[in-house]
Amino acid sequence: MAQKSQDGEMAMNIECETIDQRELQKLRGKAVKFPSSVLIKQLLDETGIDYSFIFDCTYGEGRFYGYFRDKIDLLVGADVEIWSWVVEPDLFVKKPVWSSYKVLKKLGLKPSLLIVDPPFSKWYRYEKRQLYHYVWAGAWTIVEYAVKAAEALHVKHVLVHWDRVETFNKRLLSVKAFKPFTRYLNERYEPTYFYILEV
Repeated sequence: MAQKSQDGEMAMNIECETIDQRELQKLRGKAVKFPSSVLIKQLLDETGIDYSFIFDCTYGEGRFYGYFRDKIDLLVGADVEIWSWVVEPDLFVKKPVWSSYKVLKKLGLKPSLLIVDPPFSKWYRYEKRQLYHYVWAGAWTIVEYAVKAAEALHVKHVLVHWDRVETFNKRLLSVKAFKPFTRYLNERYEPTYFYILEV
């Protein structure tokens, strides 16, 4: 897959497998409730990236970790608000991405992986979760600052969940498209992307 980035760079040619939410949920157990968490773990395991210490700068409710929380030694979350956590982080910083990383830097913490999931209301029309509509900046700005935060913290990899693949002039290591399933038959959802950048 080659994808033109808004920053004018061409993402490297890389295979992009599309994963249907229902296929992940067939794994049963926690996978039924947390299919995107399954996909994230698969992506990280396939690329061999260390996820023992994760800094998620757009933490939300922590749903990304519902399937594999027991495999993470230290989970630090940051967000502009404290939401009703489904998975509680070990440490939480109530700040936006462009300042939350400074707390980790001051504490001398060096995550092995940074995760960013900017709010983009692509398929949340029927969702009741307020966090999808509580936005301090555009998705582009949030992801751009997440990459800058990774550089400042000397974190080698950034996992991004977004409705597009943008490289910000970084190397794209791996990408998977996630196709959600909805009970609303009149809705047609485009896939979103989970991908890893090497910083």
